[in-house]
Amino acid sequence: QYYNASKLEELRRTGDYEALTPEEVTAANQFYTPHWVVRMLTDNSLGRLYLEQQELVDEVVESQSVLSPEERKERPTAIDESPDVSDLCTYLGPTRESGNAPSFANPSELRVIDPACGSGHFLLYAFDVLERIWRNERPDIDPSEIPRKILKHNLYGVDLDMRACQLTAFNLYLKARERAEKEGASSFSMPQIGVVCADAKIANFDGVSQLFDQIAGSNSSLRDTLEELLEQFEDTHGLGSLLDVRGTLSDEFVKGSQLTLQGAVEGPNSLKQLLETLSEEVDENQTDQQFLIEDLRSFLHLLVVLTQQYDVALMNPPYGSGNRMPDSVHDYVDERYEYKAEYYINFFEACERLVRDYGRIGMIVPRTFMFKQTFQDFREDFVGDRGSFDFLAEYGIGVLDKATVRTAGTVVRVNEEQDSTADFYRLHDVEKGEKEWKFVKAAFGDDGSDKVQRWYQQDVSQFAVVPGTPLSYWVPDSIREIYETTEFFDADNAGVDADSLGAVKQGLATADNARFLRRFWETDGLDGWVPFAKGGSDAWILPRITRMVWWGEEGKDVKRFDGSYPRSEQYYFSEALTYTNIKEGGKRFGYLHEDSIFGTAGQAFLPQRAVWEALA
Repeated sequence: QYYNASKLEELRRTGDYEALTPEEVTAANQFYTPHWVVRMLTDNSLGRLYLEQQELVDEVVESQSVLSPEERKERPTAIDESPDVSDLCTYLGPTRESGNAPSFANPSELRVIDPACGSGHFLLYAFDVLERIWRNERPDIDPSEIPRKILKHNLYGVDLDMRACQLTAFNLYLKARERAEKEGASSFSMPQIGVVCADAKIANFDGVSQLFDQIAGSNSSLRDTLEELLEQFEDTHGLGSLLDVRGTLSDEFVKGSQLTLQGAVEGPNSLKQLLETLSEEVDENQTDQQFLIEDLRSFLHLLVVLTQQYDVALMNPPYGSGNRMPDSVHDYVDERYEYKAEYYINFFEACERLVRDYGRIGMIVPRTFMFKQTFQDFREDFVGDRGSFDFLAEYGIGVLDKATVRTAGTVVRVNEEQDSTADFYRLHDVEKGEKEWKFVKAAFGDDGSDKVQRWYQQDVSQFAVVPGTPLSYWVPDSIREIYETTEFFDADNAGVDADSLGAVKQGLATADNARFLRRFWETDGLDGWVPFAKGGSDAWILPRITRMVWWGEEGKDVKRFDGSYPRSEQYYFSEALTYTNIKEGGKRFGYLHEDSIFGTAGQAFLPQRAVWEALA
């Protein structure tokens, strides 16, 4: 983020209107995750998973109940003062009952991945948790050897930015070396680690075919496989962890007795085994094209990382809709992913494919999935039977440095049946510096000390009562019961079988407001300009329509302008009610005169009864 600070604002503005290039994606999506959020997500994913696997989580939650909010927040971090996972992970949610967890025979089998690792903040804290797991599970190993084993076996990260990967590797090296030396090691050698850059430019290099010939020799099958890999992932740059390696190649390895995808991915004669074999072939090859060899080795390492299975995924993924995606990435996602092209939604899908059954996905993401209609299918799966989530914390704005995005955090259990209830934390209206303390008080202290309720426990089945399944966890059941009525504003738009009070319509999008809109005093007495309801704070009872839109010759100029969208034109110049579509304080309706046109932000409700009666 430091290196790209000068580009951030410009790129984020650009990404609102046009696709970013692959090189711009990283700079536009680098935000530092605060440590308390990292703790919250890691404690309730990796920490809780281990305690559940050991059948200790209920006992630990009970023993932690005597801790005050202050003691939880300020717990000691030195390993001699907090030697167990239960001592370190004090942000464990207190209400979740013990569930299923992946089994492991040795700590080396535990894998944690951050698919958009940045500087490695999640991985660094996961290191602390894993060190305690190793010490508890393998007391026979010298503690000074454990840091190297964690780097070698447990931690994996992917990023598009080479500098981010280098910084993550360096941070992990410093942490592991410091811990090894504190435990008495006289030296520390860095093992090969699972942090890889997803900028596989190898596909663009000349001489690859000749290099494949040298590596494969007479093994035509090996050569064909290499060629196929590069053809499939030619557009790796810009995709990062969204590369669906399994979906592309695993079918070739599901043969004979290998009847499961896991066996195809990690069993004998599997895709993962093939990729590791190719890496060994590359390592043993002697050639004067050493730089090409290094790129190919990195590319194969990336594919290995994206084929193996993980117990935990932790992430603060890229944000931004399809607008921010490079065109090639957008096309790839449309073809290979289930949900709408949206970086953070698709990153969740990628993690869902990588994480074992009953594993965990901890993530901080935009809260748009909680309410927007375009994410309804994802939202219904989120609260449905596809998996389960332990809690949802609505952080709001101010958590990620200068980012203006409103965020939420959650931990999802992969392929585990959803509990009937889940915990929700309301932090979006809390000042930046107070969010952690309000969370700790709400989760572990006396929530009644705050005038605003911060902790909710909601029956997740009740979300479906409201059309669209918005995750409005703060709404009492008495309000939800209103939706059991037989009349709706617009039953067709709501997707319900009921009577309608009228029609709710979205209006004109000019695609160039600077060209087609004016203030009313700029058009006084000029023909062709008509009042335009654009929304805003004035949409209330008798809103001040201060904008005029050019509609000469029935809008001919606007209609032929590239990108314009004159929706619902048959309802223009009708007496109606207008309201602001995007407003945190709720929708407020105002009278719209029949000489007016309404827009996309200032939408319209056209009642079947008298307008003033409907407004009342």
